[in-house]
Amino acid sequence: MPKIEFLSPKMGELLRCQIDANAGMKSDIDDETRIFVDFFSACQENLVISLRDGSVYVGFVRIFITNEPHRPTLVTLWGTVFSAYRSLGYGSILLDAALERIGRIESNELIEVWIDSNDPQLSDMLSHRGFTYGEISEFTKPLCRADAHTIVSDNHRTWTLRAPTVHDLREMAEVFVSRFPFAMDTPSADTVIERWNRHRNISLDNSLVAIDSGRIVAYALCIVWAEDKSDLWIESICAAPGFVAAGEVVLDKSIRHAYYSEFSTISLGTESKNSQHDYQKKGFTLTSTWRRHKALISAS
Repeated sequence: MPKIEFLSPKMGELLRCQIDANAGMKSDIDDETRIFVDFFSACQENLVISLRDGSVYVGFVRIFITNEPHRPTLVTLWGTVFSAYRSLGYGSILLDAALERIGRIESNELIEVWIDSNDPQLSDMLSHRGFTYGEISEFTKPLCRADAHTIVSDNHRTWTLRAPTVHDLREMAEVFVSRFPFAMDTPSADTVIERWNRHRNISLDNSLVAIDSGRIVAYALCIVWAEDKSDLWIESICAAPGFVAAGEVVLDKSIRHAYYSEFSTISLGTESKNSQHDYQKKGFTLTSTWRRHKALISAS
């Protein structure tokens, strides 16, 4: 009989050991899942839910909660059912357990739930539970010798360009927030920084900021997923209002930097339809899309 468990850090370690010890399941676990399981030790108890059938763990989901003044509580879900156990109903059990746990969060307002996935079965389950979704598009540009001579707007002389330090993260986050000042789902600068800090693979050495009159007006914050430098992923790229040209220069300089740093490709994701056309003009091609599912639920 399937059993839901709320994982403590110790139980998370047992799950990680089970995955590593099960040679038959190793091929079913991608690198992102392994990173996620390794991250259990940093999770608070009752924020990670596992599903066990007999002595075997068949899946898990993490609940990440963000509380901000004057905004709905934001909850992000991430998890998986291991491929050997999919299409057996385990996903529905995990999802319902997660939503039930979210409903017990102490909150005086509605709770907004986000789930990123491109799984049609999960999308169907979520739609039956009141979720709607928007699409995020991923673009990749193979790097070649021509990128060493990327044409940068003459405006680049207006700004100082350099790699950021940890002390620049707050100012970069404030640039991000400034782009969407009236959107209800725009996080605070503190939350943006917290999300960035959760990424182990953030590479400030490969990131870039543009500075105007002593303040950051645009940035590209990048991630290096593998030691072989196969891809430079732009986790976030943004320009303050009135500095769109600075954002374009940051992107052009990031492309040139990626080439000289011997990356094979440079990639990013966006929800903006307008930005997609701009990226394609710079040689990026659409490689995949996934869905960000959202729903508002009431706390009990």
